[in-house]
Amino acid sequence: MKFGLMQLVSGGGGRTESEVYRDNLEIACMAEDLGFDSLWVAEHHFTDYGLVANIMQYLTAVAVKTERIRLGAAVVVTPLHNPIRIAEEASFLDVISNGRLDLGVGRGYQPREFAAFGQSMDESRGRFDESIAFLRKAWESVEPFDWDGEFFSGQQIAILPRPIQNPHPPLWLACVSPTTFDMGGEKGWRIMTSPNFTPLNIVKDNFARYSVALTANGYDPANFNFPIMQQVYVGETDEAAYDEPQESCMAYFQKLGSLLPQEVKGEASGGQSYEQFRKTKRKMSDLRYDYLFENGVTFGSTKRVIERLQFLQEEVNLDYFLGWFNFGTMPQAMAKASLQRFAEEVMPIFVD
Repeated sequence: MKFGLMQLVSGGGGRTESEVYRDNLEIACMAEDLGFDSLWVAEHHFTDYGLVANIMQYLTAVAVKTERIRLGAAVVVTPLHNPIRIAEEASFLDVISNGRLDLGVGRGYQPREFAAFGQSMDESRGRFDESIAFLRKAWESVEPFDWDGEFFSGQQIAILPRPIQNPHPPLWLACVSPTTFDMGGEKGWRIMTSPNFTPLNIVKDNFARYSVALTANGYDPANFNFPIMQQVYVGETDEAAYDEPQESCMAYFQKLGSLLPQEVKGEASGGQSYEQFRKTKRKMSDLRYDYLFENGVTFGSTKRVIERLQFLQEEVNLDYFLGWFNFGTMPQAMAKASLQRFAEEVMPIFVD
C-alpha cells in the first residue's frame, strides 16, 4: 500500500494565517522524513475552510523544502481559472520539483466560490471539459497554437517552461458520483475519493465501475491505484483516539456543511450534476460523531487503525491511503504525535 498525506490548510483555532502556513509546512516536511509517498493540498477561496487559494504556490514552497515526496493538487478547480495559467504554473512546479507533480483536477462544489468569481455552477462541466482539453493540447504542442473554445480563447500560445514529466504531469480526477468514476476510467485518468458518508458497498461498486471503464478503453487496471482519503488520528488508546480529535473533527464537518450546495433550484444549486453534494449536506444535518468514528474516519489506537486499513484492503481493494492528520482546528502537537505514530507503527505493516 502507498501512503499520502492530505492538507486542507484550515484556519481558526486562534491561529494567525502565518501560523497556519508554518504549521502545515512543518507537517509537509515531516511527511517526507517519515516516508510518505505523496503530499496533497486542496484549493479553496474566501473562507478559512481552506487557506490555499493557489495550490501551485503552496506546493512550490514545499518543493524547495523537500527532495523526494510527490506533490499533489487535490484539486485545482479548473472552472475558476484561465487554463493557460494552470498549464504555466503546473509546468513551472514540475520543473522546480524535478518532475514530482501530480495534478488533480475537479469542477468545484462551493456556490460561494463560483458566485465570487462571477461563474455559473451550471457551466462548470463545460468549463472543466474545455480546460482539460486545453491542458492536453498545450502540453503536447511543440509549436505555438491558437485556441477558440466556448469559454476560453487565445492566439500564439506556447507553454514555457515545458514540464519534466512527458508529455505532462499525471492527471487525477476528483470522483464523487458514479459517473465521475466512469469518466476517469474512460479517459485513463487516476482518481481520488473521500467517502466519509458513502457505504463501503457503494465504494466497492464505484471502484468496480472505474476498473471496467479502464479495461473497456484499453487500460490495464493493474497500472492504476484505488485510493481513499480520510481523517486520521492515532492515539495512545482507543479511548484517547475517540476523545482527543472529536472537537476538531466535528468543527470541520460543521464548516463543510455550511458551504455545500443548497436545496434550491436553478444556478445556485449547480443543477442535477451536484446532487451527490446535496445528499451529503442532508446527511450532515443529522451527523453524529459516533457514526463518523465507526464509519467515516480512521481514528483509534495503533491496533485499531491497522485493523481498519486491513478491512478496507479486503473490502474495496484499497492500495493507496491518503491520511489527513491536521484537520479542523487540531492542535499542532496532537497532529504531529498522531502522524509520528502512524508512520512508525502503522505504515510498516503495509509497506512492501
